[in-house]
Amino acid sequence: MFRRLYEMAVAVLVATSSLSLPAEAQQLDGQAVVRKVRATFESLKSMRARFTQIFEWKLVGESQKTSGSLAAAKGDCYRIETDDQLIVTDGKTVWNYSKANKQVIIDELGKTADAPLMRDLMLRYAEGYTAVLKGQEAIGGSDCYVVELRPKGEEFITAVTLWVDGKLWIPLRVRQMDVNDNVNLYELQDVELNVTLAGSLFTFQPPAEAEVIDMR
Repeated sequence: MFRRLYEMAVAVLVATSSLSLPAEAQQLDGQAVVRKVRATFESLKSMRARFTQIFEWKLVGESQKTSGSLAAAKGDCYRIETDDQLIVTDGKTVWNYSKANKQVIIDELGKTADAPLMRDLMLRYAEGYTAVLKGQEAIGGSDCYVVELRPKGEEFITAVTLWVDGKLWIPLRVRQMDVNDNVNLYELQDVELNVTLAGSLFTFQPPAEAEVIDMR
């Protein structure tokens, strides 16, 4: 769950419609779109959005839907919150708070292998996958480039599709399929880039009643 929550944020599936490609699209290919996305994340000062994630287990034929909010800032700071969970880091320390269990796990960000940063994901996609521009669709009123990614070698994620906003150059939707044919779908809504975020968003004081497990 921690990996799925962090990899990318999302929002409810919306209907899409085919559009004719603008003139700029004639000069872009899939790799160029991925490079633009990577450059956007590398230059971002901050980001805030709502998200929804839908995870589908192929073997059991079940799905799980999670919605929440996210905030991120330079220095590897981020905050992801759902009804059941809160994940916060100041770029060094990670607090993973289970609201239902009233338990906080504290660890160092560098030790948390299941929490890849978005820029790291885009680096992996840019270098480890072949990107093909498939066309353009509209998501929530935004024109998006649709890019399919296929791994160059063996990867746990066997197929990725990105719906990249042609103005913001961030993925508004990400669909991942793994080696077990499970599907992870993310969408973002109400995206705000380079907004002012309080530093207090990226620190966490465990509630007095919470069990604290310090893994540092």
